[in-house]
Amino acid sequence: MAFGLAAGKTGSDNYRDRFFFPFLNLFPNMIDCLCRGSRISLAALVCALIAGCNPPPRPSLPEISSAAKFDDVREDLATMKAAEDSHQAIVLSRSRLPWETWHTYFIGNRPVGFIHILSENDGEMGTDHIRTSITDHLVVRRGPSTLVQTLQQVIIESRTKGLISFTSDLRVGPVQTLFEGQVSGDTLTTSMTRGKEKQTESVPWKQTYGGLAAIQQSFLLDPIKIGESRRLKLLTPVQYRMGVVEMKCQHQASIATMEETFQNANEVNIVTLMDDGKSIESVAWIDKQGNMLKSYTPSLDLSAIRSNKTLAEAAIQDPVDVFSVLAVDVIGNLTDPAKAFRVGYLLKPKTPISTTQDDPQKNALTPQPGQWFRRQDTGTVQLLVSRDPTEPNRDGFETLIDEPTDADLANNAIIDSNAAEVRKLAALTKATEPRIVATDLTRTVNQLIRPGDFTRGFATASQTAKDGVGDCTERAVLLAAMLRARQIPTRVAAGWVYHEADGKPKMAYHMWTLAWIDQQWLPLDATIGDVAPADRIALTSSNLADGNEYDTLAPILASVGKWSIEILNAKYQEIK
Repeated sequence: MAFGLAAGKTGSDNYRDRFFFPFLNLFPNMIDCLCRGSRISLAALVCALIAGCNPPPRPSLPEISSAAKFDDVREDLATMKAAEDSHQAIVLSRSRLPWETWHTYFIGNRPVGFIHILSENDGEMGTDHIRTSITDHLVVRRGPSTLVQTLQQVIIESRTKGLISFTSDLRVGPVQTLFEGQVSGDTLTTSMTRGKEKQTESVPWKQTYGGLAAIQQSFLLDPIKIGESRRLKLLTPVQYRMGVVEMKCQHQASIATMEETFQNANEVNIVTLMDDGKSIESVAWIDKQGNMLKSYTPSLDLSAIRSNKTLAEAAIQDPVDVFSVLAVDVIGNLTDPAKAFRVGYLLKPKTPISTTQDDPQKNALTPQPGQWFRRQDTGTVQLLVSRDPTEPNRDGFETLIDEPTDADLANNAIIDSNAAEVRKLAALTKATEPRIVATDLTRTVNQLIRPGDFTRGFATASQTAKDGVGDCTERAVLLAAMLRARQIPTRVAAGWVYHEADGKPKMAYHMWTLAWIDQQWLPLDATIGDVAPADRIALTSSNLADGNEYDTLAPILASVGKWSIEILNAKYQEIK
């Protein structure tokens, strides 16, 4: 495959408002693990500073964000699967209760959120039981619209037996999602309820595994010391699956506080490995009592600073534009993105990737339909995105050609293709040939579903059909449901799409639909109302059978700040 730099002027289509904002609904759900390094938590971010109070400066972190600081931790992560049971247990019997924390979050020097945790004896269950309440809140403004998201989690644990149960109530605008979990013997059973749909899943469980507040508990029970390493296996909120956290305390540092003073604390490098192989890096500063004073996620320039109730509950002052944080800068450009037929990309990791087979970041990019990639030993990826149905396979390049399963055609909690509202829209085209049906319904969704006001979360297909409002996620889901109603297997794809921001080329979050037609997955974009051009990079695809949309969106956030993207060449023509 020949690569050469494309030159020319970028197209005028601005994907920023139409495509990116839905990602904010995921952003808070992953942030807590990133900024606190304490767990993959569904933490929300709410701006929380009193008017006129300037946030303190963050400490200079040039060394922290370098790859070298995490090298040793990554080496340990590479052996985690082989030594899965090698982890530290949280000894809750030594818990000193009650304990309470407030943290305010900053992107750069601007406040974006807070989290409040209160852990105390559960009076209803006796002194052996610990009740930990976690309240998160997010308010983000984009233009005239305000997105409000709240998350309330309650964890019940035994001092002697560990996790007993948990409940989680997530509200994004009018959409409510409930999670519950119960430990019975060596099994943890979790359920998710949204509307009338309920799904249940069971995972193996041990008393030595940590609950949703495991990292905070680990630090408070036994403050980490310089030269010490720890490994915890714990339950991760949002996905409610198992993750492994590796921590190493290497030295002491002086950090800024909310009182605009400086305090010495032990610096801890943290890498979290999810069960899907994705990893997340952050840094935390812990005082002698085990309190987390501050944390920092280099990829998002995100800090968490220990706060108090007054500061945390103060009104928001000029919320940060999260788009500028999560968008990826691009070298080179596309002269006509809407007609991009075949594009060659070069993706370079910003930190070195180990050549060992088990390095988690090595698996961050996986084959997707319509994409061919070749990974080099350095971790650099050559990627070809093509809309040519006759594109040949190339030696050394990988792609994904998997036939649909029953789940790609089934009704589920999000892609509810059996709903009357969905089936009514699906019948609007009288065509019978699958490709014509697909393109007709893509235009139908584009024309009937007006752009959303961004005050909702990830809505179901039937809800979008009722409301007639949606962003790229709602449109992708609705189109997937309508096509299933016409017996065409579908999935949704999520990744980056090319666009311009302030005259500069960037890649931003977007979601579209994949339809199985003529023995291949055809990309359809209901946001533009046509077959999707090659102006995008898919990071993941899913039939959403498990009903948890965050599983699909998580790989996007996990890739933030880890890659640089260069456009090497491009071919343009009408896509039919």
